[in-house]
Amino acid sequence: MSRLTQIAPDTATGKTKELLDAVKSKLGLVPNMVRAMANSPAALNAYVQFSGALAGGSLSARNREQIALAVGQVNECNYCLSAHSALGKMAGLTPDQIRDSRQGTAADGKTDSFTLRPQTGRDPGAGVRRGCGRGAAGRLHRR
Repeated sequence: MSRLTQIAPDTATGKTKELLDAVKSKLGLVPNMVRAMANSPAALNAYVQFSGALAGGSLSARNREQIALAVGQVNECNYCLSAHSALGKMAGLTPDQIRDSRQGTAADGKTDSFTLRPQTGRDPGAGVRRGCGRGAAGRLHRR
């Protein structure tokens, strides 16, 4: 299987450099996934625009990261968990809140609902699981 080369921000040019610089100014770094997307300026631009649109929603950065951590845990995606743990910390989550988000528990009911653990105790991943943590990104596993 071929792999995409990651584009280093210091060697990028044109629109790609502008987009990577924008990501770096916002996050303080350029995540590996974004460096891979930089192979296609159109895909990278779409991702940056989509991320910006989500940031303009009604959920706080903390809540968005809590959701991403819960989803990453259900998907068993180590890359997602690592990235969103770092982003969650940057958004102000404590190590305990990061752990609780991954476990689908929280100190208050509002945040608990964000992390996909309804009071019924139902497993949020019971219907469909993605196996990206097992090297099968994009493949669906149905029970």
